[in-house]
Amino acid sequence: MNPPAATFADFPVELCEHVILLAARACALDDKPTLAALARASRSIHALVQPILVETVFVTSSNIHALLAHAAPARVFATTRALIVENMGDEDSRKFCTPLEQGDLVFPNIALFYGPAEVFYALLHFSSPRRVVLVPGPRKGFYPLSDRQLCSATRLTHIHGGEDMLFFLALAIGHLRDSALSLRDSGMCLTHIVLAGLNLDDALLAVPVLTLLPKLHHMCILSWDETRRVQLQSIVNRQKDEGKDEARLGLWVDDSNVPPYDRCMVLNDEYWSIGTPFSAPHAV
Repeated sequence: MNPPAATFADFPVELCEHVILLAARACALDDKPTLAALARASRSIHALVQPILVETVFVTSSNIHALLAHAAPARVFATTRALIVENMGDEDSRKFCTPLEQGDLVFPNIALFYGPAEVFYALLHFSSPRRVVLVPGPRKGFYPLSDRQLCSATRLTHIHGGEDMLFFLALAIGHLRDSALSLRDSGMCLTHIVLAGLNLDDALLAVPVLTLLPKLHHMCILSWDETRRVQLQSIVNRQKDEGKDEARLGLWVDDSNVPPYDRCMVLNDEYWSIGTPFSAPHAV
C-alpha cells in the first residue's frame, strides 16, 4: 500500500514559513488582494504575512476609506517602509492628511515616500522619510515648517521633484537661515537630488543654491538639453572661482527621456544614481 501523500502541514515549520514568505513577497507590490487573502488563511500565517502586507502601502481614492478604518491600532503600520500616494480629490486628501497631522495615523519606520506635496508636509509631523519623490499636483498653500517638520526634513537623504520640491527646500532652507545658520552648517543630510519636470531655466537658477547643501554629492537634471551646456558650465566656473571643488559639486545630467514619475523609482537604489557627470571629477 502506498503511503499517504504528504500535505503542506507535514513539512517542517521552517520550510513552511520559507514557502509562505516567498509567496507573500512575490505578490507584495502588484497583487495586494492575493496577499491579503493569504494573510487571512490562519492566525499563524497572518502573523507572518501582515508585516509584508503593510511593508509597502498604496493609498488611492478607492482604498482610502478602508485603510483609515483599519488604521486604529497604533502599530498597524509599524512595519511600513514605503508609502505611495496617488493624487486624490480635495476631500479624500484632507481625510488622509488630517490624521497624519494629528498623530492619529503614524508610519513610525517609513523610509520611502512617493506622492503629492500636501501629504508629504502632513507626514513630516510624525514621520521622517529618508527618500522622497514629490509628484506634481494641485498647488496648495503651505504654512512655514514647524520645528517638528523641520527636524524630519533635516533627515532626508534623497529627494526628487520639480516646483513643489524647490518650494519645500526654500521653506526648509529659509527657516534655517532665519535661525542664523549657514546652509553648510544646517545639518541637512541630503546627498541626492533629482530635478525633474522643471523648466530648465528654473533648474539652472536652483543649482548654485542647492550645491551649498553640506552633504550633497549627486544632483541630476532630467530632460537635459545640450543647448544649455554653456549656461551650466558658466555656473560651474563661478562656483570654482568661489573656491568650490568641481568634484564636490556632483552635477549630473540625463537626456534619456526616462519617465520622470515612475512610482517604483523610490524603491530602486540604482535610480538615484541616474545620469552622467556633467564634468569629470578631479582625481582625489
